[in-house]
Amino acid sequence: MASVPDKQPFYEAIEACRPGGRDLADPGLAFLADALGEDTTLAFRYQWSQTVDRQIGAAFADVAVPDGLGDRILETLRTALSSQQQAETAAIGSLEEISLAVENLAAEGLAGGVPAQADFTDASEEGVKEAIRSPGREEGEPEAGQSGQERENKGYAAAEEVSVRTSGSISGGKKPRRWVLAWGLVGAAAAAGLLVVFWPADSPPPFSPAQIQAEALQFAMGEAEGVFGSGQRWEGQPGVGPLAFSRAIWFQGEIRVRKVSGLLGREGLAYDLHSSEGVRATLYVVPLHQAGAVAVEEGLFTEPPRYDQTARTGGYCAAAWQENGLLYMLVVHRDSSRAYYQFFRPQVVT
Repeated sequence: MASVPDKQPFYEAIEACRPGGRDLADPGLAFLADALGEDTTLAFRYQWSQTVDRQIGAAFADVAVPDGLGDRILETLRTALSSQQQAETAAIGSLEEISLAVENLAAEGLAGGVPAQADFTDASEEGVKEAIRSPGREEGEPEAGQSGQERENKGYAAAEEVSVRTSGSISGGKKPRRWVLAWGLVGAAAAAGLLVVFWPADSPPPFSPAQIQAEALQFAMGEAEGVFGSGQRWEGQPGVGPLAFSRAIWFQGEIRVRKVSGLLGREGLAYDLHSSEGVRATLYVVPLHQAGAVAVEEGLFTEPPRYDQTARTGGYCAAAWQENGLLYMLVVHRDSSRAYYQFFRPQVVT
């Protein structure tokens, strides 16, 4: 039995199969056809995907195409393309303006009498002597009216000043040059231009209850064989703990709890349980809101839905509801109203 990560190529191949087609006869999908005959979990997932695709296709077939829809779609695409091109042109124009400003700043710096090599990066003894030499005098020439001690003191003071300027230049200093700031602006403008062009305009819409239930079905059917009941024995009380067991569930016998991740982009717990007739089910519990997770619609069921409101396929049925900031998804390993209602306390679901 392949592990869950090893099944990813099979999942992608299943999504590529069209409903009612002969895609499995394609030599490129022979590996999937062989796996479906050996792995019941993959077979259930394949049937579930085919059923959903057929339902979606039937729903679209029943919807009349409004007059002029094709023209409106094309016009929307043209408008979006034009806006993107304008944003790219604006970003390029901004970069050109900043580049010209950089050139002007560089020219201004040179015209202001700052030599191109006046960085004082030469901190050698000869460099210091050259820096403190007074303009218009040869080395060693005394100033008028200065004693030897005064000249020596001034020399030390000048050398100390140059030393400070030199060390500041070597370490980068506290006052960056204008061309450094300008190039920083160039980088910022480039990043802003890329964000304008490539940042997605809208976030994906939140999942509806039907989509949540479908995701729970797909997740349960994709779990590795033997994972059911592999967790630790649960002996807690309903409604207690950060990922509490639902008070609406009627449970009998032993319950096993295990950690799960990836369901709607969330991490949570899975409670594996049995009904009085031996039907298996898993109650998934995840936070209703979690950073980076798939958004869900507001106003979800606040109690378990009726059987006719559940999602059903491949011999499974799934229900989803919320309680106290938690999202509950019950996946029953049998598709019948009798099996479904066995997991709820009387009068909870009507």
